Amino acid sequence: MTESKDISVPDEIKGYSQTRLDVDLTNNKIKDTTLSEEFCKNWIGGYGFGAKVLWDELKPGIDPLSPDNVFVWAIGPFPGTILPTSSKYGVFAKSPLTNMFGMAVSSGSVGAQARRAGVNLIVVKGKAPEPSVLVVDDDDRYLLPCEDTFWGKGCWDTEEMLREEFQDHRLAVMAIGPAGERCSRMACITNDRNRQAGRTGMGAVMGSKNLKAIAFRGTKGIKVAQPKEFYQLAKKLIKVANGPATAKYRDLGTPAGLTSYNKLGMMPTHNYREGTWDKITNGEFTGERLNEDWVVKKVACSQCSIACDHLARVPRSHPDYPNLVASIDIELLYGFGTGTGCSDWPTIFKCIELCDDLGIDAISGGVTAAMACECFEDGVITKKDLGYELPFGSTKNLVRFTEEMIKGEGFAGEVFGDGTKKAAERLEEMGHKNPQFYAMNIKGLEMPAFDLHGMNSFAVGESVSIRGACHLRNGAYGLDAKGKFDRFTYDKPLE
Repeated sequence: MTESKDISVPDEIKGYSQTRLDVDLTNNKIKDTTLSEEFCKNWIGGYGFGAKVLWDELKPGIDPLSPDNVFVWAIGPFPGTILPTSSKYGVFAKSPLTNMFGMAVSSGSVGAQARRAGVNLIVVKGKAPEPSVLVVDDDDRYLLPCEDTFWGKGCWDTEEMLREEFQDHRLAVMAIGPAGERCSRMACITNDRNRQAGRTGMGAVMGSKNLKAIAFRGTKGIKVAQPKEFYQLAKKLIKVANGPATAKYRDLGTPAGLTSYNKLGMMPTHNYREGTWDKITNGEFTGERLNEDWVVKKVACSQCSIACDHLARVPRSHPDYPNLVASIDIELLYGFGTGTGCSDWPTIFKCIELCDDLGIDAISGGVTAAMACECFEDGVITKKDLGYELPFGSTKNLVRFTEEMIKGEGFAGEVFGDGTKKAAERLEEMGHKNPQFYAMNIKGLEMPAFDLHGMNSFAVGESVSIRGACHLRNGAYGLDAKGKFDRFTYDKPLE
């Protein structure tokens, strides 16, 4: 790993607390150490901190679901300040989904509360002898047994119960659900109800360590080295955050991409059989329709005015899911919508709610459900296997499949409960030929909402991404979408 240029940094860096917590779950020990100015300068925070710790401290060849895996939580220098979009945290470990570098990032209140509690980095090792919650309450850091209280609960109940126990609604909680407890390889971590550190199975790593949740509460002030210059720059960025560059996130949200990518033939449909869908073309399944008929509120994270979290609600009169509320973005509308051929909005909302509350990555969950639908269509799996039919366009049975998949119940859970790669391996063990054909993943991580058949730049970016099929670790899809070169060949250079 390379180091930064020789820039003078004081021993005490105001932008950091410089506090690392080492949590030994096996022996119930928590130790504070101080991050050196050199470490902060070289690795900055978040992604850099996580990658460096794993590089130095993770033993090669370990089972990602064993106590030998190292679980890292980290933030950078900005959470808790007025810098927009800054309240983020990252989690890092060897991924049980890909067996490579695993990472996930989430927004919300966690980063800000942790920074106010004076923590920049947490390194968790071992396995607790019983289910536990790690509490970081200013300078009080301890493990709280939870086998009889929170274990077995969904992410949402865990968050609310912890806030009730601490009598403080400001308490920031990142928790796993039943999927993480059973170590589903696509388990996520949920905070603030609608925010997830979703990808690469970091929730399974927490579950393998008997770590149900981490709760943060902080009251300390936050200092920056040059307040005047920082606030001037922050105000400029706030203006940008409220300007046209982020309009799509504030207005229709990411579902606006349904129409634009469908026009380009880049919208994966029926588990990547096609790149367009007539339900989008005729206006039945678009961001406009979603916002007009279903979205009731737009919510922002701490230190952010964009409000990209679009909440959709099912009416009280609905016979199956009255008053259901779900957080919606394009990735989830692709997985449980275009991917499965389902255009029934309440069905999709219910599947998303199950993922967020019971704790799996809704991208991986949706893509896995789409795989199951195509396997059913082609006779790879049958009604006898599942106990019900699951063709493209399923509604109630799609919800049933999703819940069983998350909980690890029945055929759906046993075969598909750990994502597409494991599902293909299990189907092959059952005697089915070439089930990998239906498994839409790269290096074990399920594909995001882009059809790579017409996106040659993005196809390369996905192929070399450090965590598999990840649209956040490269932005090459923008080159394909802008149409400035022939996206169907590799012969013509970018203009």
